[in-house]
Amino acid sequence: MIDDFVDVNGVNIHYHEYPYDGETIIFLHFGFSSLAMWNGVVPFFEGKYRLILPDYRGHGLSDKPKSSYHIDEMADDIIVLMEKLNVEKAHFVGSSLGAELSVSIAARYPQKALSLVIEGSAMNNVYGPYGLSNPSEEEKEKEQEVMMKRVRASEVFYDSPEEMMKILRENYEPKGFWNDHIKIITEYEIYETPEGKYSGTVPLWVSESYMKLYTKFKFEEYYKEIKTPVLFMPGEREWENDRLQNALNHFRSYLSDSKIVHVKGGMHAYVWLFFPEECSKYVLHFLQQIKDT
Repeated sequence: MIDDFVDVNGVNIHYHEYPYDGETIIFLHFGFSSLAMWNGVVPFFEGKYRLILPDYRGHGLSDKPKSSYHIDEMADDIIVLMEKLNVEKAHFVGSSLGAELSVSIAARYPQKALSLVIEGSAMNNVYGPYGLSNPSEEEKEKEQEVMMKRVRASEVFYDSPEEMMKILRENYEPKGFWNDHIKIITEYEIYETPEGKYSGTVPLWVSESYMKLYTKFKFEEYYKEIKTPVLFMPGEREWENDRLQNALNHFRSYLSDSKIVHVKGGMHAYVWLFFPEECSKYVLHFLQQIKDT
């Protein structure tokens, strides 16, 4: 495994690479997380594909500049990373924010995308006819104020990595949100602030910058341009939402080749951490179907 950094648009982007003489898969992690989320998934793909796992700008061990957190800008980083690593085209497996970047890449750089796996996001808009709700402008403003308060409240600091791990485990284990994969990702994402405190969240300016844009994305405009096969993996609970089904069915109407699968018990983003083998089997089957056609 190669563990390295590449200068991408003036930002040091951290990545892991698992070399292989064959097609490439780029795994794009969920937002405010890191490449460590794929630790349980990699073993099912290693030795079958060349694997590249980046930390986006503002995430993981990559630099954390104060700007350029639109999905198109972060997608552009991935394109430059591909050029630096001599990747002509790739399959993209994206979770949540990673799904949004995958859609952006396939729509704007169609020659770079062999296929997409979309999980956790980019299956609906936030608002509007293809959103999960269609509130008035006044209601939107109130909802966004609440959302931003939650974002700011999520930035918590600890006196030591040990204290952080202890408190997080005590909080999440009783709720069933703790296993070896979550432990690994939590340890990987600990960073020390200039003040000597420790946190596991991305800096506030990263989350605020992205979340201010998040509600404005219109994914139908991206799907209109996508020509590559797409596998959608909505969570079991997500798929119970009629508005999500309506939005996803509309987005699929623009695609010539798309499929939907569900992982039993799967939930937004965390499905890869709790069901890595099941998720991997679905993705490998999808990729084999593409090879066979």
